[in-house]
Parts: sequence; structure tokens; C-alpha cells
Amino acid sequence: MKTKKTYILYFFLVPFLWNCSNDNESFFSDPELTSLPIPDFNYSTSCEPAPGSKKYEVGPNKAFENLIDVPFENLQPGDVVAIYAREEPYYERILLTQSGLEDLPITICGVPDAEGNLPTLDGTNARVRPTRIKNVVASLGVVVISKSTDDRYGTWPKHIEIKNLRIVGAHQYLSDDSQRFYDMVSGELVPYSEGSAGIRIQMGEDIKIANNIIEYNGNGIFAVTNGEMEMTRNIMLYDNIIKNNGARGKDRYHNIYIEVDGLTSVGNQFGPIREGALGGNYKSRSAGDRIMYNRFVGPAARQMDLVESQNGYGFINTLPSFRTTYVIGNVIEGHVQGAASILHYGGDGDNGNPSDDLRQGTVYCYNNTFVLKGNKSNSWRKMFCDLNTCNEKLYAFNNIFYYENSGGAADSEISLFRYNGSVSHFSNNVISQSVLAWYKTGDNQNPCGPMDFDMITSMQIPDVEFALNTTDARKQYHPLYESEAIDNGMAIPDFLPPVDKQFKHPNGIQDRTVNGAGIDIGAFEFE
Repeated sequence: MKTKKTYILYFFLVPFLWNCSNDNESFFSDPELTSLPIPDFNYSTSCEPAPGSKKYEVGPNKAFENLIDVPFENLQPGDVVAIYAREEPYYERILLTQSGLEDLPITICGVPDAEGNLPTLDGTNARVRPTRIKNVVASLGVVVISKSTDDRYGTWPKHIEIKNLRIVGAHQYLSDDSQRFYDMVSGELVPYSEGSAGIRIQMGEDIKIANNIIEYNGNGIFAVTNGEMEMTRNIMLYDNIIKNNGARGKDRYHNIYIEVDGLTSVGNQFGPIREGALGGNYKSRSAGDRIMYNRFVGPAARQMDLVESQNGYGFINTLPSFRTTYVIGNVIEGHVQGAASILHYGGDGDNGNPSDDLRQGTVYCYNNTFVLKGNKSNSWRKMFCDLNTCNEKLYAFNNIFYYENSGGAADSEISLFRYNGSVSHFSNNVISQSVLAWYKTGDNQNPCGPMDFDMITSMQIPDVEFALNTTDARKQYHPLYESEAIDNGMAIPDFLPPVDKQFKHPNGIQDRTVNGAGIDIGAFEFE
């Protein structure tokens, strides 16, 4: 193995800058607002139940040939439903209302075949086992998690794992009512709604969704909170491939669309969106977003869309964790079509007026590799970060901001920021030379207060000095030997999570160890 090149470590330390409002000045000294707990990223791929618990085997020559024969309504803590891969999909849906325990989750688990193919649950003309759950909710996904109508108000299912499955078919992609399922109550074939999901969580807590392929649905995963008594909390997305979801010509359906208290996304591939759809890769209205070590692939309307509380307004937006977001160690690849902004933080649309439902907090953004693509023949301007108001703050270091002209036309107008937003810290980033600091008609000034724009130009390097691997899909955007990113990162502050993992193609994570004088800038360590 070659030894890394060593460069002089450079710092452009920026003091906390003046903001439009002084209401949040105490934010930076309040440890409850600057630190989020990080769950254990580990999970088991096993489909074996806990000792003393039951295993329901579904598939050819198993105890249950069909999913609708499994008594899902009777599952107990530690039980496992093992679904064996077969050539034909399971044209069936699953409704879950039961709870496991923290150390004894209820597990819905796919068992791959000898070639590694996952079993497929397909919502096309799918049947479902009648369950005491509201029919309007039951109709909204291939896998639906919600409370039973027998459960008291203010309770919901807890401690459930869904893993090793391919989940498809809950959509109305062409808006012609051609995609249908068998209604739980009437038994008749009825059309899906456009917003149906591969996995729908109406209410639930401690739900782990791992190592699945979720595609060709209206929303890949949809989860909602309607208030403190209709809660969805602590959703964990690990090592999934979530792509090709959406509705043709519609912008309200996404690869994920989630509003919960606590959302952790680690090691996933998000995107692209389904051909002809206008939705985004990752739309979250959640408190406590932890977006770590994922890969985002365009096209998509937005790669990360972190916006205001909606159904959960009055609860979600009152949580301290709603004001703190982690974006760490991701590789985010835009596309010549779509993704005019890669990281949007604040609220829907161009709302530039502070309000208590907007994020009005800090996005901690470090060791990411951002890639914008395009030119003026397909997109006039694009930006890496779009923060709605002066009360949305960016704390950024150790990031690569790389712009790639797809050729044949002049550069798009590329800026690091859009209209608004405050900068709390900005150092040790490397930026393409064609990138402007701030997009604003007529000048290049931050409307949220004074800012030294020379620091942006000081971090700009020629494209050749990025030296990123673009030929090997398994190591795409990893730094090459001559990269300026090598060794030039700053140490991670103690109050933030360490960077000790990195994305592993095509989905998953692997250990990341500093290999040289300092941590490398970007999502990957040189090897």
C-alpha cells in the first residue's frame, strides 16, 4: 500500500457569525441542542428466533405456503416470520399491530436463495390477512405498521425489525387506477393511491428496517406522526437500497418521506427517483435526523430535503432535537437533470421568513463528498446548500464541494449557498474553482450578516487536484494518491460524533481508520 501524500494542514476558522435573530444565540452552548445520541449501527441478518419464541416459515415446502396464512395478529416478542425466496413474488401484503421487546423484537425476515436473491413482496393484485386495523390505513402499503383498533388510544406497536426483503408494487405510477390490490374488507380489487408506500408506518416505535430493496412504490418508505398521542418514534434505516419510487409527473412522492421523533439513516443507497417522477430522494420533517454514511444518486428533485413539521406540528417542532441535524460521511451525487440544490434545510418552498415550524437550528455537515453535475444547456444554476432563513445555520468542515461540467456548454451558475442562511463554522473544505459563495442577484453578499467571502476562494482548488476515482464503481469518489483532500481535514470536535465508518458499495458501511497525518476531507479515507 502506498503511503499517503502529506500536505500542510490549513484551517479557515470562522467565528460564530451574526444572525438575523438573537433568539438562538444560546444554541451553541446548550449541550442538549448540540448533541444527539447515536444508536448502535449493528443488526443481525439472522432469521432465527429467540430461545422459546416461535418461527413461522413461509415458502415452498414450508409450514405456511402463503403469508395470509400466518397469524400476524398473534405474534409475540422474539417471534420471527421467515419468508423464503422463490422464483415467483409473494403477491401479498403484511399488516403489523403487535409489539416486541427491546431485546426480543418481532422480526419479519427474508431468507435469500442460493444466488443471494431476496424474496419479493409485490403489491400487484395482492391479498392481505384481515386484521383489526383501520381499512384506510391498511390500504396504504405492502407492509403497514399501525395500532390495532383494539388497542387503547396513545399506544402503538414497538420493537419491530423488517429485513432482507424486496418490496415493490404499492403505487399508482401512471395515475390510471391500473395498479390494484384486494381490499381487506370488501375483498374486491381496488386501486392504490399515488402515495402508497413499500413500507407505511402510521404509528410505531423502535422500528428497524435493514438490508431491503424497496422500489417501484409511490413512496419507498412513508412514516408519519400526528401528535404526541399518535406517535412514530425512533426509525432506523440501515443498509437498504431505496430507489425508483414516485409517481410520473408528480412531486409529492419520494424515495423516503418521513416525519418522526428520531430518524437514523446509515449505509443506505437512496436513488435515483423513478423515471418521469418529480419527487426527491430523502424528504424528512423529523426531529433528530442522523444522516450518516449513505450514498445519494440522482436524478431527484432534491437529494436531501429537511423541512418543517407538518402533521406533527405542535409536537415535533417543539422537540430540542428538531433543531439539530447531522449530515456526516455521505457521498451525494447530483445529476445533469434535477437536484438544483443538494442539501435543503428549513422549510418547503422559498419561505424566507422565520417561523417556529421551520428548522431554525443547525445542520452539522462534515466529511461529506458533494458532487454537482450539469451546465447551462440543462440547468442555469445550481447550489450545494439551500437554507431558508437566517435562523438556519450551517456548521461545515472536511467536505468536498465538487462541480463537474458535463460538457458541451458553459458552466451553470454554481454557488455554495442560495439566498439565506447563517454560517456558524466553515473550515477545511475543498471547493471547485467555478463555485461562487452566495447566489444573490446583483451582488455576492450574505443577506444574514457579514461574512468573509475570501475564505471561500481560499479553499478553492483546480479540478485536477480533487483527484477522485470516477472509474471504479466500488470506489467511486474515493480520493486517489494525488488528491488535495488527503490528510487535510480537521479533528472532529468532541461534542460531535466521530467519523469512524464510511459507505461501502453498493449498500452498507465499513470501518474508516485515519491513515496518515490527519483525517482526509470527504466521505472516504485514502487506502
